[in-house]
Amino acid sequence: MPSELYLKIWKAVRERRQVLFTYKHLPRTVCPVILGYGPDGQERAFAFQIGGRTSGKGKLPQWRCFHLEKVRDAEIRDGDWLEGSSHEQAQSCIPFVDVDANIPETLTRKAPLTLGSPKLKPPRNEKKRPSFHRKKRKLPEGDLR
Repeated sequence: MPSELYLKIWKAVRERRQVLFTYKHLPRTVCPVILGYGPDGQERAFAFQIGGRTSGKGKLPQWRCFHLEKVRDAEIRDGDWLEGSSHEQAQSCIPFVDVDANIPETLTRKAPLTLGSPKLKPPRNEKKRPSFHRKKRKLPEGDLR
């Protein structure tokens, strides 16, 4: 079952609303674009940070990956929806996409998807979904290690 915070950000993505929160003890204002799960199964948001402060060296606005377990005091607000103009690389933050503001069919579900759902999508611009589980190494026939 997705966390309460996940549900809040899921709603913000679908409604194209800004989210304010504290992350790594710094205030952030973001436009969340993609929400889903990392390869470790943790809830993540890929967002365009438009305000607040950043612990990185880059200037704002900037694309950021947020691990939801580190987000505090989140609130949704109305405001300009910004996504930046550069989409040169596929994002690698969220290999299991639940909702993407730019993929219409992910915006029509009645509820968020849980981890492991076959309806989770790979990131845009990627042909193959990454593996969530570790693959077992196949031993040569007759090898009993």
